[in-house]
Amino acid sequence: MICVSIAESSFEKCLAAVRREPFSEIRLDQAFFSPEQITELFSSGNRIIATCRPGNHDDTMRKEMLIHAVESGASYVDIELEAPSEYRNEIIKVARKHNCQVIISFHDYLDTPAMSRLEKNLDLCYCAGADIAKIACMVNDREALLRLFQLYYHKGRKVVVGMGLFGPLSRIAALSLGSEFTFASLVGGKQTAPGQLTRQAMEQILAVLGINIELKQPQ
Repeated sequence: MICVSIAESSFEKCLAAVRREPFSEIRLDQAFFSPEQITELFSSGNRIIATCRPGNHDDTMRKEMLIHAVESGASYVDIELEAPSEYRNEIIKVARKHNCQVIISFHDYLDTPAMSRLEKNLDLCYCAGADIAKIACMVNDREALLRLFQLYYHKGRKVVVGMGLFGPLSRIAALSLGSEFTFASLVGGKQTAPGQLTRQAMEQILAVLGINIELKQPQ
């Protein structure tokens, strides 16, 4: 239930990590992989999330890479809630054909919204076609952290994580609160979000707490 987020620009390093990790996320936005390389990465047989955040590639390129990843064997595809509906629906259509789970994600890199806004965004993720809703917010104080935790009272499969100072605590607590999985970095210095612990550190802490980290089977 720990997903290792991989942001490697080197194809060889990314492939080695994907083959080694039973569950990982490939951040395609952090690299420039060819279609052939994407095929090799996502056909490894391990469970992989295909993610391509806005920034380094235009929407056409992002859509093409995500669709190719799904067709090559991605287990999950992550699409931003704010993405244009045409872009989102085209990827979802391909995902349904290939038995690929759809993650619709909302991110707030500055703060944690009020509870009513968090609940609305959670509902919007499901309305947009999410099998799993992902909420990730910058957590600047304990009250914000508690707001995130309250989302676990709502029905539906979800991943709720915090970023920033309280990020590690939210990620450690996530599994026992009902999160589908939680994210960790491959090694120190390779975090894809502020507040992300390494997989090794996460496993050690969870072992001490007696929290089961076995991966859930897709529904």
